[in-house]
Amino acid sequence: MIYARGLHDYLSDETLDSEPIIDGLLSKSEFVLLSATGKTGKSLLASNLALSIASGIPFLGFDVTQRRKVLILQAEIAKSIY
Repeated sequence: MIYARGLHDYLSDETLDSEPIIDGLLSKSEFVLLSATGKTGKSLLASNLALSIASGIPFLGFDVTQRRKVLILQAEIAKSIY
């Protein structure tokens, strides 16, 4: 079964798990959107965030509560680059 719901419904759902992934920065029920002009380091920041979560090392001084699997979906880099 496929279930879709709007962003408002998602954000107002009080049953969402608020277990921290990175203390004071990111919880399990949250998501991250990085947005900025080109060549400002978004991909590098996202890679470092993913590395911290996957390895359990602190991210910019924030503690990672436990190691987790990470999936990065990169949709804007041309195939010729990697």
